[in-house]
Amino acid sequence: MKLNENIDAHNIVSSFSANPKYDFGIYAKGYHKAAKLLSDKFLSQNGFGDYEGYPIVFLYRHAFELDLKNIIYWGARLSNFKNQENLDNKLYNHHLLVDLAKLSSDILTRLFKNDEALGDVIKNILVIAEQYSVLDKNSFSYRYPISRDGTYSTDKNQIVNITSLTNCMEDLLDSIEAINFGLNIETDRVKDDLFEILSNFSEN
Repeated sequence: MKLNENIDAHNIVSSFSANPKYDFGIYAKGYHKAAKLLSDKFLSQNGFGDYEGYPIVFLYRHAFELDLKNIIYWGARLSNFKNQENLDNKLYNHHLLVDLAKLSSDILTRLFKNDEALGDVIKNILVIAEQYSVLDKNSFSYRYPISRDGTYSTDKNQIVNITSLTNCMEDLLDSIEAINFGLNIETDRVKDDLFEILSNFSEN
């Protein structure tokens, strides 16, 4: 048996877009869906092992992190297209939710200043980033039992309620997915407008 043998139609494809920096939202969807599936199974059980919850805590956190990075990259791109501000377009390779939440929130606020509904989501993003960082600061705690220095990867006897976590993260990630969709639509609109302006200019 081969690890990656093409024996049926259940193939997946990665690294297919023109610029992978704008694919964070796609990856976020995958981890979000996996977290929800595991959580649904976990919450349907009368008995469970603690270890069954660890992947759920990690997957929701990872989906959140990927969504924030998607906002940052797409937001910077849209801002540049709009000629509002040439935002820093560096790569964000760290896993600090609070820093990523602040940057993504700042970008969204600049792009959509008067959107009250978005403002509520931004507040929630910042609050949940702070709360999740208490559970897992560096995306390390629920992947390994020890930290880099060999001590506990979480606080001693740390308790996470999977019901509460799931309800909170489902609401938040659904809202962020809507934001990411909006960024995509708005970017396409602005690009089309720019293309039309450039086409008219070249014709004249």
